[in-house]
Amino acid sequence: MSKLEKPLDRHRFFRYKMRVRRRVDSPLLRIINWLFEKTADYGWGVGRACAWWFGHWVLSAVILFVNAWPSVSRANLGKFVLASIGTGFANAHAFLFLAASGGYLEESRKLLASNDAWGLVKGIGVAEAILGPIFLFLVLLTLQKRFRLA
Repeated sequence: MSKLEKPLDRHRFFRYKMRVRRRVDSPLLRIINWLFEKTADYGWGVGRACAWWFGHWVLSAVILFVNAWPSVSRANLGKFVLASIGTGFANAHAFLFLAASGGYLEESRKLLASNDAWGLVKGIGVAEAILGPIFLFLVLLTLQKRFRLA
């Protein structure tokens, strides 16, 4: 009988079950359950999970860029945009050590430090270092659940 089940039907049942659990669980588990629904549709929304993963580090890149905008020269504008995006990605994926001393993005770090954005990098980096692996995990979870990879 279980071989006749369709993955979408199983997910709908799981979604209903999780919504019911949200009503009876503790407040912390309710918040986590709600966030799981909104960010990844309980492991089914691949596009939504990718949007959250991509959006959180692009948002930090925009914040870095806007913060140092007044001190950026027009000649370095393109380099600074790439440095902001690269640093946003590196902060979100701290386990890759891209922003470490001697890493691939050392030039980006120097450019940000020279344009008054380095103080902000540390504050944003902490938030991204926490959220980055979580959103990446949700992307991988939704891919696994959606396409039944395991």
